[in-house]
Amino acid sequence: MAAPVLTRSLLAQPARATARLIGRAYLQRALEEAARVEVPVEELTGAATSRAAERQREAVHDLHVALRHLRNWLRAWRPFLRNTVHRDAERRLQKLSRLAGQVRDLEVQRSWLTGERVERSRVTGATARSMVERIEAEHAKAHRVLAIRLMKRLGRAAGTLAEDLEDLDPADLQDATEPATASAMSQLIAEHAEDLPRVLRRLQRAGNGNEAHAARIAIRRFRYLLDTFGHRSPDVRLVTHYLTNIQDKLGELHDAQVLADRLESVSRKTRKTGRSRAKRHGVRRAGVEALRRMLRRRIASESRQVRRAIGGSGQARAMAATVRVIARLNGFNIAAVAQRPRRQKHAMTGEAVNSQRGSAG
Repeated sequence: MAAPVLTRSLLAQPARATARLIGRAYLQRALEEAARVEVPVEELTGAATSRAAERQREAVHDLHVALRHLRNWLRAWRPFLRNTVHRDAERRLQKLSRLAGQVRDLEVQRSWLTGERVERSRVTGATARSMVERIEAEHAKAHRVLAIRLMKRLGRAAGTLAEDLEDLDPADLQDATEPATASAMSQLIAEHAEDLPRVLRRLQRAGNGNEAHAARIAIRRFRYLLDTFGHRSPDVRLVTHYLTNIQDKLGELHDAQVLADRLESVSRKTRKTGRSRAKRHGVRRAGVEALRRMLRRRIASESRQVRRAIGGSGQARAMAATVRVIARLNGFNIAAVAQRPRRQKHAMTGEAVNSQRGSAG
């Protein structure tokens, strides 16, 4: 299913109606991605195993992204959904999203530890291979838990949420104070834009894991909000490109920091268990410390790249483009409210979101 898009027609409709429509489209997309996640089949061998593993990596990644888009939309539009959408379904989705994130994190850790630079080192190779064995066992277990919980819990959560997102009676949307979608989106973008300079200042301390993670979440929420415009507007593309570049750099930094935390835990255990016992398990203290030094260098490099992505004239151009998007939405809203019919029945299907042509921004 294609990504939901805010068309001109939807921007003119009441915010409470569009919030439900886009929410249902994101929910349908998450269900489609979840259907691709399978319980691992241990009997597969050789090339079949490799192909199946690659498909499942992509499936888990796509599910994780789809769930984050859905949760981000529900969070951003909560003021227009709170009269029908309850938080229980959102909490279930959050737990499933975290499980998918854990599977993905373990895959990234395995990929780094099996990289050529780590493997070819006499000091780090044996320790890395020992850690990979444990990570692969954790990954298989986490993937299996995710697949089973998707089968048992996602359907129930999705059913509840779909009911919560059902169409409102047209009569409920005739309140003169009911804002159009363009107005609500303008306000949401303005709030994110106002907060962005503070978020970017925090990234000057990107070596701090908590600071970087919080900033990454804020940037991702802003970007996901803009994603619903599609890619037709040059200004939206400019802002999205700027945010995506920073988000990608922060993702690399986050992955390195998560693995660094794991290595810190392994280092503490090797100090407690003693050198000979750790060596019997394939984990050498020298290897662990060498891996930690490599990661510290990587974190320092990723932090510099984050600061470079923030710097220059990119921020000023992105902020100027955001102002133009907000201005167009405000102008569109004035015209839309003046032309809004007294009573209007809305097409409220996920397909309608993607089939209508033209978008603002």
